[in-house]
Amino acid sequence: MKNTPPPPMHENRLRQIQRVQELAKLYYEPGRLDRCMAEVWRRYVYRVYPICYETFRRWMAVDIQVAAQRVVTAKSKPLRYREKTLFEP
Repeated sequence: MKNTPPPPMHENRLRQIQRVQELAKLYYEPGRLDRCMAEVWRRYVYRVYPICYETFRRWMAVDIQVAAQRVVTAKSKPLRYREKTLFEP
C-alpha cells in the first residue's frame, strides 16, 4: 500500500484525534492484557468519545504533525452589520 498523505480534516477533528492518542499513550502498556489497545479503547476512550474500535485504530495511525499541515480551519464569518432591534432608531 502506498504512503499517501492523509486527507484534509477539520481542526476540531484533529483535536479529537490528538486527545484520543494522548489517552492511549497514557493508559497503554505493552505486554499487559488489561492495558492493551482494545482495553484502553473500551475503558477510557469509548466513555469520552463514543467511536467504534475501527475508528479508534484509524485515529491511532494518524500522524498529527503531518495532518496539522493539511488542516481546514473553520470558515465562520464575523457579523459585519448589527441588526437593528424594533426600538432602536
